[in-house]
Amino acid sequence: MMKVVEQGGRARLHLNDLAVPTEKSAVYRLYATPEAAKADEGPGSKAYLGTVPVVLNDRERRHLSKNARNIAVRLSTAKLEALSGTVGPVRLALVERGVKPEARKVIPVRAKDVVLSVAEMEREER
Repeated sequence: MMKVVEQGGRARLHLNDLAVPTEKSAVYRLYATPEAAKADEGPGSKAYLGTVPVVLNDRERRHLSKNARNIAVRLSTAKLEALSGTVGPVRLALVERGVKPEARKVIPVRAKDVVLSVAEMEREER
């Protein structure tokens, strides 16, 4: 997989039916490990994988939002290295963006299905 990405291909991490909090609209950061989520260094972190937005339909809660999302995150070589560098099972985690460190709550990722996909890019010869 790493070789395909290094040669211009694409790798994606698909999280199907990802459970997210629905108490309020928020943006969550997705990290490769709970430790990286706790540090919450954002896009500069090697373990940062992407964002998960949660937008509720209305404040009166008349139109309830599903608490599951399908997301796909493009994986660069650095992100693949962060995922492959974990010892034991991969434990993805979410953390709400913009929360002060003392109030930061790490949320373990719960999803029905997690899939890695790879697409090789064919080069047109001239």
